[in-house]
Amino acid sequence: MNRTKFLSAWIKNTCIVVLLYLLGSCSLEISEADQISGSEAIGSLVIAEDVLRQAYADFPADKMELTILSEDLVPSYLIAYDINLRRNYNWDSENIRNFSTNYWESYYKSLASINALLASESVLLAKTADRSKWSEIKGSALGLKGLIYFELLQLYSDRNESNPMGILPQYSVSVENNSRLSYSESITTIALLFKEARLLLEKVEDAKIAYMSLQAIALLEARLDLFAKNYDGAIDKAEKALFLNRLEISDYADLWHNKASSLIKGEVILVFDHQKPPFNYLDRSGTDGDFFYLPSSLIFEEADIRFEKSYFNFEMKHNGKESVSRKLLGKYRNKLIGNPAAPIVQLRYAEYYFIAAECYFKKQQDVEAIAVLNRLLQARNASPLPSSLHGQELYLRIQLEKQKEFIGESLNYLDLKRWNKNIRRFKVEDENSWDEIDSDNFRWTLPLPRQEILQNIQAIQNKGW
Repeated sequence: MNRTKFLSAWIKNTCIVVLLYLLGSCSLEISEADQISGSEAIGSLVIAEDVLRQAYADFPADKMELTILSEDLVPSYLIAYDINLRRNYNWDSENIRNFSTNYWESYYKSLASINALLASESVLLAKTADRSKWSEIKGSALGLKGLIYFELLQLYSDRNESNPMGILPQYSVSVENNSRLSYSESITTIALLFKEARLLLEKVEDAKIAYMSLQAIALLEARLDLFAKNYDGAIDKAEKALFLNRLEISDYADLWHNKASSLIKGEVILVFDHQKPPFNYLDRSGTDGDFFYLPSSLIFEEADIRFEKSYFNFEMKHNGKESVSRKLLGKYRNKLIGNPAAPIVQLRYAEYYFIAAECYFKKQQDVEAIAVLNRLLQARNASPLPSSLHGQELYLRIQLEKQKEFIGESLNYLDLKRWNKNIRRFKVEDENSWDEIDSDNFRWTLPLPRQEILQNIQAIQNKGW
């Protein structure tokens, strides 16, 4: 689907929202001449909230392919029964192209709703006196737009170039044939979106975890500083957040079972509620086990509160023969079947500790890096890092602890790309044998969809594709 179709679909969906709101549950035939243009269609805050909800629903939160590309999982013998998963795990170029196209379409479909919502501002302000509510809606929309651009930059920009091509911006509801921004221009654009969103969201009380909030923007700004190598800025933001809120051992218990209507507190800052059970892709039949299990390097100590939440034991066959106990990815689930739908956790407070630790290390402040990460480990009831760690050994330990904390979450893949690491592809049922994808392999940078290249002569494809 190209961006022209996105916009046509958006107009059609918006018209349906407007007509159902005005007329009730009627089934109407709408001629093209009678369709309402984007900015005119959003004539009330009620409709604006519906459009905002649609933008969040379209965001590709469940990027399970990125977890498969990462080092979080070891393939079990069952992977032989799913050729698509096997190809994804092996970094098959055509499979990467396919899911990359799906991500791209979802991002720009969400952007279409956001841009139409922002274009309606003058119409809405002329019809409502509730400026504070509009500020909340607009701030949430701008924050989501910033997140979309940030993820597009992380996924579609080549980390091995000095100033690589960045995002392909979309400014309005109409079809645009824009050129890609540079990397530095993209960083500036994203930072400005986060700043504007923050200013609009500062006065919002009782923020909910299902939408962008002041807390979500603050974490994203710290993450962006780390990504842009602004280590002082990232430390300042992270330490400020850690001063205001300290995690407790009890906070972890309900991390994976939230309601979208919940207020922000403790661990969770932002979720996307797509109303389906996460991690369903892992299970083959509900009886045999998962297509993947966890490597021993990512297993916690038994006293660690994450030990019982991050995975569960399941007896499954080893190479299809004798039984062996495997640790299967948990978090949202504690069994193979019958797990309830749950919102996907997108942002959580624990990331601040790792942002600060990595930045301190980059500034050659090893003592501070160990101290801040030990504060998180204490809240997890885990053994602290020894004070003797330093240099590359410390950096590798920070990376390992972060990969363990965020196992099964797409952040791990994004970090592996940012760290410029080779990535291991474990042999089936054997975590001690692997092939490697080199850090300079072109497949680390996702391709723009073929349709985008055909439609927009200004859009330049990434190398290798």
